Amino acid sequence: KGKVAFVYPGAYSSYLGIAQPLFRLFPKILASSVIKSITSSRVASVEKLLYPRSLNALTKRQLEKLEQQLTENPLFMLESGVGFSAWVSAILKDYFGMQPQYCFGFSLGEISMAIAQGIWTDFNLTSSGLNSSELFTKRLSGNKDAVREYWGLANAEVKGDFWRNYVLMAEVSEVEKQIENEPKVYLTQINTPKEVVIAGDRAACQRVINAIGCNAITAPFDFVMHCKPMVSEYDEFVKLHTLPIGNQPEIDFYSAGEYGLFKLESEAIGHSIAKNLCQKFDFPRIVNRLYADDARIFVEAGAGNACSRWIGEIL
Repeated sequence: KGKVAFVYPGAYSSYLGIAQPLFRLFPKILASSVIKSITSSRVASVEKLLYPRSLNALTKRQLEKLEQQLTENPLFMLESGVGFSAWVSAILKDYFGMQPQYCFGFSLGEISMAIAQGIWTDFNLTSSGLNSSELFTKRLSGNKDAVREYWGLANAEVKGDFWRNYVLMAEVSEVEKQIENEPKVYLTQINTPKEVVIAGDRAACQRVINAIGCNAITAPFDFVMHCKPMVSEYDEFVKLHTLPIGNQPEIDFYSAGEYGLFKLESEAIGHSIAKNLCQKFDFPRIVNRLYADDARIFVEAGAGNACSRWIGEIL
């Protein structure tokens, strides 16, 4: 009873060895036009990081080093996550006959959603755009030039790892109260009413965590997302995600850009994704919107179960 919603996880759900037996178990998905688009593009380079080769069994330390190399490359993580989400969507459709009435994504998961559901049919175009842009090499990752410019910092002033993301087990209102006096700390993601992500200056973030007295861990990603210092990159996000529309499935797509329906027009999609990524991401808000619209079965079309866990807590 009720409608089915597919939820697409964010960029950091991939891992070493992901989906290794997938095509052997589900060979029919090789015929999918979406899968053909993905496997004909960046797979040759991405798969060497995902599935490392060695004449001898890799040690635990070697595997940890390879895992770190993977997680430190946001583009590889994004592209491999997108690919896996597309494979999962094809399996659910072609093998299990599962057709969603609604789709939405967690943060960068909106890109996975657009590709997996065939809204964009040329993955090469998406991939080449992201790889030729400085967004995830210099602007929001690496040197994080967008933050340095926003804070008025010169490269000589601050070197190394000055930016951190932290997952906090704390009430949203409590976190909001504590960051009022910390101009270099941002509430970037609300996963559940009691689990959030803050980001910004390392020392300032630690002051917030200590003041709240909550459990906190360093997030597995260190790039900049969902905060004011990256608003300068809005136009670049629009450009990269204003792409030709391949199909318009009979599905209601939702975006956190407006916390409403995703308008299936090329430029409108670009602006929705850019707005989503440049502002605080409120997962409970979009989940509750779907629930109000009669979504009752949520299927995580991607690796892991983070979104499933959060939806369970939210509802």
